[in-house]
Amino acid sequence: MPGRGVPEDQLDALLRALGARIQGGDLGRMLRCGRFTLIHPIGRGGVAQVFAAIRDGDTAPNHAVKLFDPGVDAEDMLARFEEERRIIRSIRHPRVIDVVDAGIHESGSPWFAMPLIDGSAITRESDDRALTLGQRLALAGAACEGLAAAHACAVVHRDVKPGNVIASCGGTPHQVHLIDFGLARAMTGRRPRITPAGAVHRMGTPDYMAPEQWTDGIASCDARADVFSFGIMIGELLTGVVPRLTRAAAGQRSSGSGRRSRAMPGPACAPSEALSSQFELDPSAVKAAAKRRGVSGAQELVGLARDVIDCLVTPLIAKSPADRPSDASAVLPLIATARRAV
Repeated sequence: MPGRGVPEDQLDALLRALGARIQGGDLGRMLRCGRFTLIHPIGRGGVAQVFAAIRDGDTAPNHAVKLFDPGVDAEDMLARFEEERRIIRSIRHPRVIDVVDAGIHESGSPWFAMPLIDGSAITRESDDRALTLGQRLALAGAACEGLAAAHACAVVHRDVKPGNVIASCGGTPHQVHLIDFGLARAMTGRRPRITPAGAVHRMGTPDYMAPEQWTDGIASCDARADVFSFGIMIGELLTGVVPRLTRAAAGQRSSGSGRRSRAMPGPACAPSEALSSQFELDPSAVKAAAKRRGVSGAQELVGLARDVIDCLVTPLIAKSPADRPSDASAVLPLIATARRAV
């Protein structure tokens, strides 16, 4: 959960202001979840809100509390919320967010608490700190370790994207955490399937979705769908461009059936191809991306994309799941090879 701590000298004023805004309302009873005092919202999903929170005895917000929205009356959504908590607790890996406490609020809404991660999306953090390609690959490797841990526990994340991989690069070593398992699924055990079999539920983030996740729905995903999403993400991390053809360009290559949904993302392509297309449209943007990565110019970045980044990313974003690495553990050697090449 990305979020910044509130200085102690501002805390009392913040609490007073928040209390004044909600006085007499239902939210006033939500300021406490177990031993945590909720301070301010830092994120919201379809069925829950995430708050920066102070644990009793602490002096600054260092936890995030995810609270199920009491206004949501849907058993499947409640089941998914509870499944998220169980899944996170089952992984237990330093590259994956952890659940440190959980309970039921007096309103009847479940909640769980996690460490508050002081960082931002992996792509944004890397750009803000002008990390080199080598440093970005190190972050990608750390993120892949977290995803591999989830896959080793038979968990498919199903929404791998920069906003769900939080990096904190202000100190040494750099920290990376995989977060938000709200769409995740445990592939083993006797827990009931939350998403009905045979139903096409397009849940996820389109730019990072595997083709089968788009066409067949989220229930069709296995670890190879996560590998695809991870490949799109690290292609963007390394080049600054999402490695997909635009729908207009894809249409020029298609048979012209005209049946593709307007919301459907363009097909994945080699990072060098996406970068070259971007250079034709906006050379200054590619030059800026090269500079942020410690590369001498746009053409050198395109060359590195063709010679190194394509070799890493292209196998991950193959159209057919059968042509991708089987899970994230099989991606780690590819990242190691790319690190040696830059």
